Amino acid sequence: GSRGEGPALRRTVARRPSPVSTPRRFGRLAAGTPVIMMRPHPVLAALSLFASTACGGSSNPIERAANQMSATQFIQPYDMPAVTLTDQDGEAFDLRLDTRDQITVLFFGYTSCPDICPITMASVARAVSLLEPEIRSHVGVLFVSLDANRDDPGRVKEWLSTFDPAFVGVTGTQEQLDQTLEGLGFVMPPYEIPAEGFYEVPHPASLFVFTPERLGRFGLGHETTPEQIAQDLTVLSQAWWQDGA
Repeated sequence: GSRGEGPALRRTVARRPSPVSTPRRFGRLAAGTPVIMMRPHPVLAALSLFASTACGGSSNPIERAANQMSATQFIQPYDMPAVTLTDQDGEAFDLRLDTRDQITVLFFGYTSCPDICPITMASVARAVSLLEPEIRSHVGVLFVSLDANRDDPGRVKEWLSTFDPAFVGVTGTQEQLDQTLEGLGFVMPPYEIPAEGFYEVPHPASLFVFTPERLGRFGLGHETTPEQIAQDLTVLSQAWWQDGA
C-alpha cells in the first residue's frame, strides 16, 4: 500500500561513511559558526573539524571571498548530486544541468514544516530582495522537499509562491530524495509516518551555497540574517564574475 496507509512506518538509517570509512565532516572557519544538522537528531551530524585560517592574502578569488563571508567554508566541496527531480510545474529538473552558470542556494525541507523551513525561506527571500539586480541575476534559489508522502508539485508551488515565485521547488520519490541527500553525505535519520495526523520530516537545518561549477563550497545556518546572506552572496558573486574565479 501507499506510505499513508496501514501501521506507522519507521525508516532506520545512519550516516553514510565516506570511502575512508569516516563520516563526512564540515569545516568551521570561526567559533560560533553553525554546522549543518539533521533534525530531530542533530547528534548524527555534529562532527566537525576546524579549518585552518588563511595567513595573509590569497590569489584564489574564492578564498578571498571566504575571508569576507560569514558562511562556513567546507573543507571539501560537495558536488551537486546528479539526480533529476520534478519541479513545481511538473517538469523534469536536472540538479546538475539546471543549476549551471549560477550561484545556487539550496535548502532541504518540506511544506508542512512548522518552524525552520518557513523562517529560513522567508530570510532567503528577504536576502534576495536586498541584492543589486546584477547580483540577483547570478543567484538561483532551490528548495528540495524531502516529504515525498505529502509534497506534490502543486503543493510545493503554492508554498513557494508565498516567499518568491522565482524560487525553484523540486520533489521526487523517496528513492530519488535519498540519492540526493546521499550525494551530499547525508542519509535520513529515523522518523515515523503515522496512519493519520501531523508528523515532522527530518532535514538539514542549513543552506548549501554552490558556486557556478556546481560545487557546494559554503553552508549558512538557518539563523543567519537576511543581511548576512545578501552580503555573502554579493561577495561570492563579485569574486566569481569580477575577479575571475
